[in-house]
Amino acid sequence: MAASSNIPILLSTNLVALLLCATMGVNGVWRWRSVDIEQKLLAFMFLVSGACCIFDPVTILANGHVTRAAFCANLIGNSLLYIGGVSGIWAWTLLLQHHLFGEISRRFALVAGLPFVVCLALIFINFFYPLVFSIDENNVYHREGGLVFITVLETMYFFHSLARYYLAKKRGGLLKFFPVWNFVIPIFFGITMQMIFFGTSYLPACCVVGTTGIAVSFQNEQIYRDKLTGLYNRAYLDYITARLNRQGSAPLTGVMLDVNGFKSINDTYGHLTGDEALVTISRILELAVKEYGTAIRYAGDEFILLINSTDNTIANVCFDRMKEGCESFNAVSDTYQLSISYGYEIFRPEDETLDDFMNRIDKKMYEDKERYYRQSGKDRRTK
Repeated sequence: MAASSNIPILLSTNLVALLLCATMGVNGVWRWRSVDIEQKLLAFMFLVSGACCIFDPVTILANGHVTRAAFCANLIGNSLLYIGGVSGIWAWTLLLQHHLFGEISRRFALVAGLPFVVCLALIFINFFYPLVFSIDENNVYHREGGLVFITVLETMYFFHSLARYYLAKKRGGLLKFFPVWNFVIPIFFGITMQMIFFGTSYLPACCVVGTTGIAVSFQNEQIYRDKLTGLYNRAYLDYITARLNRQGSAPLTGVMLDVNGFKSINDTYGHLTGDEALVTISRILELAVKEYGTAIRYAGDEFILLINSTDNTIANVCFDRMKEGCESFNAVSDTYQLSISYGYEIFRPEDETLDDFMNRIDKKMYEDKERYYRQSGKDRRTK
């Protein structure tokens, strides 16, 4: 099929993708003003993929027209398409890292940004020397050898993200779920089609489809999220327990935690400050359990950690992170101090009900809390 005969199909494909972007935006699935880094990255991905759906038909229509304006549109449009493609995959890598591990370290951000910077440099050089693509005297686009290098870098992003995903899944088992294939499969399809069939350009539309899959999954996940803290909620605990029972997963470590003196914080500083304390504790717990499992707000100032291991060494790593987080907060806080009492046991879903298990770790947690009040000399009624 000639490239010119593909134009109506490619134009309609990009138009449908743009309409999908607009629909997602109108319905508020992604928000620029959100303080959530994941929502901002998702918004950036929508913006980039939507922009590429505009640049793509511009380059298609300009290709082969021998005018100065058409030449500029072809050169600049294709350059922006390559930049947009790499930018979207880079944002995806950061989003996946944050969603699975709870943070984006400076080291990870720098390493993840290196291929992105290399691709930007190649596109800049391409304006002066055709490494990635060239535009001939008839204003016809041609692929050059450097395109393979950019494709390899983009593929590295994908394989790296998949490796991180399976690492998190191995450490966190069923406790982590993320629609990784919702994004990866459409992108790989678009890349494959463009590499095999010259004159086709489905990648921008496939990026919109993949990003929409992530957005919808995030939206559905809100059912299992606590609105105040952002942690998973009690409904998620029921969901994951049923899933463990159904799939016969290996035993794991369950931890019940309670904030010491939380009633006193509420009474002294007010409920807004109490809510801030809960958010702070939630962040500490999220970073403490990190790649090893899931933090859940059970009720009030009570939390559950599900650690996908029965190894005390891993549990102690999480407890040490938790204590360090509280100590770091207490070192800079000029109002209240944070500390946590906890109890933990091995949970074997096939041998006991969730209620029985919760009673066991709840008892252990209250034993730890009693020790805290005896040692601190504080009034137990302040909780």
